Parts: sequence; structure tokens; C-alpha cells
Amino acid sequence: MMFFLNYAEPTVKIKRDEWVRVARERGVVSFTDAAADVPPREHLSQYVREGFDLVAFSGGKGLRGPSARASFSAARI
Repeated sequence: MMFFLNYAEPTVKIKRDEWVRVARERGVVSFTDAAADVPPREHLSQYVREGFDLVAFSGGKGLRGPSARASFSAARI
């Protein structure tokens, strides 16, 4: 599994699109921790559309869920 820490993206050398491409080329599951990214609600599906196989969000903030929970979205696993 290739893990991408989404909140660090402005400073990373490998951006999301390249991360997903490398994972796909090697047949490895790509996972992004997007807990710092909601709201807006569009982010709930944006990372799956970009090609990540697994996306994690915290349950609080814009999702109005308990902060001790997480939401996951899976694409092609």
C-alpha cells in the first residue's frame, strides 16, 4: 500500500497524480489520509475520482459525525 498524507501536499516533491500513477503501474493500492480536507463536501469523492483506491476522512468537521470516527471511501479494491 502506498500512503499519501494529503495535508502535506503543498510541500511534497511527489504530487497526488504522480503518486496514484506509480501505485497503478506497480499494482499497489493507493491510500490518502484526507482527514484535514473536509469541507467542502466535494472532497468526499474528489480523491476517488483522482484515482486513489482508499480515502480516509475524520468523522467530525463538515461531516457532522463524532470526531473519534473515520469515514472511508474505496474505489477499486
